[in-house]
Amino acid sequence: MKILTIDDSKAMRATIAQMVAELGHECLQAADGLEGLVVLLRTPDVDLVLLDREMPKLDGIGFLHQLARRDDAPQPVVIMVSSRNEPEYALEALEAGASDFLGKPFDAATLRAHIESALARR
Repeated sequence: MKILTIDDSKAMRATIAQMVAELGHECLQAADGLEGLVVLLRTPDVDLVLLDREMPKLDGIGFLHQLARRDDAPQPVVIMVSSRNEPEYALEALEAGASDFLGKPFDAATLRAHIESALARR
């Protein structure tokens, strides 16, 4: 399975990529929402996106709105990832099209559970 992690923190992208690799999946990376959209255009077979909420250029909510406008390719499952764990942030992400919301920090077992759950609801 191909997973794209979009986060402006290089350290967080590296941590998530390592967790994803340990789960046996390929992990692509992007530093912001605009770069993430480019990756999806070049790699249309991405199954799941782990999307940071707050980023420069194009934040997570903006990315979800842009993704919803794409009707030319399959839509990947999106899990919003954020250090802002307030319920209103989770609700906003779900209303914008995310399948799930995962608060930072998290461990590999929690990430695995969220990935499996999101894909099962697909």
